[in-house]
Parts: sequence; C-alpha cells; structure tokens
Amino acid sequence: MRTDSRRSLFTAAVLMLAVLTPGVSNAAKTHITEVARISAPPAGKALVNIHRRLKDMLAGNSIRSPIFDAGGTLLMDLPGDSECQLVCEPGQKTFITWYGASSVCVVTADLAPDKKYDLVLCLDQKGVILVPLSQAPAKLRKLDLDGPKQQQAEKVFTLQRDEAALDYEASQKAHIEQIKTDFLGGKKSGRVVHVN
Repeated sequence: MRTDSRRSLFTAAVLMLAVLTPGVSNAAKTHITEVARISAPPAGKALVNIHRRLKDMLAGNSIRSPIFDAGGTLLMDLPGDSECQLVCEPGQKTFITWYGASSVCVVTADLAPDKKYDLVLCLDQKGVILVPLSQAPAKLRKLDLDGPKQQQAEKVFTLQRDEAALDYEASQKAHIEQIKTDFLGGKKSGRVVHVN
C-alpha cells in the first residue's frame, strides 16, 4: 500500500509539472501519422526503432515524448504504447528526449550501415529512461519485437513537419542547447547512454 501511495504521488507530481511547464513537456499539437513498419534499413543506412512503454503511468498515452537530435531537429513526438522508426545515416547520432517535466534522457549511438537498433523509452525506479533493448527492464527484454503479436500491439508513427512541429522545434532551441551543454561533456555526461 505504501509503495502504491508513493507511486501515485510521484505520478501526480510529474503530471502537475508537465502542465505547469508546457514549454518543456511535449509538442502534443504536432501531426503524427501511422505508417507501415519496415523490417530493415534501406541499403547503406541504419534503422533505429524507438519503442515507447509508459502504459504503467496514469495518462501515459496522452502525454507525448518529444525526440530531438543534437542539432535541435524534432524527430518525433511519440505517443504512448507506440513506436517510431528513424532511418539514419551511419555514424555518430544523438537522441534527446524527456517525458513531461521528468528527467532528460540522452543517448549517443555509433550507427553502422545496414544495421537495426532497438531503443526502449520506459519507466523505471529512476524515472523515465531511454535505453537499448539489452539494458531495458527484464520484462521488456523478453519482448519479441519482430513477432506478429508485437506488430499488432504497437503502432508505428512518423512526424509530419507541419507548422506546429516547426514552432515547437523552434521553441525548444535554448532547452536543447542547455541539455547539450550539460550532457555532452558537461556535469551530466555520466548519465549519457552509449550504444555501439
């Protein structure tokens, strides 16, 4: 009972902060479209699948998680229990995300051509995390991400770079720059997750 009370209090606090800090909470007005899943990257490219698993949180599906690159480009505005697939050039790539007003997650990846990478955005004891599938909580590592059941369970979305997306992207430039200062060589660099 005591753990449930703490979890409820934590959830209420996160949601309240999300409402009070809309500039850093989520885009939510950007247009996303459901698309067909691809099983492999185009020749010479890398495929990054980001799976969002936040259904344990109250209203977890209604608050989206923005995903940016280090250049400040909004890549996705991911709803709950869904996935996005990002086709990327090989080489170093940085992904920045947050959920509501909770902690920021930064992942750097050395992407190889013709390879597929699975990252999971989920909730653990530390808050919201974005990690490679191999580092996700045990119950998520058991998921068959290529199986037919999984394909039916998660919807795959892509971001339409409409006016709302561009406005939100512009509004987050200073926030992204501060995150880069803190996480990429700064005082929070120990919290960066590295994917090889």
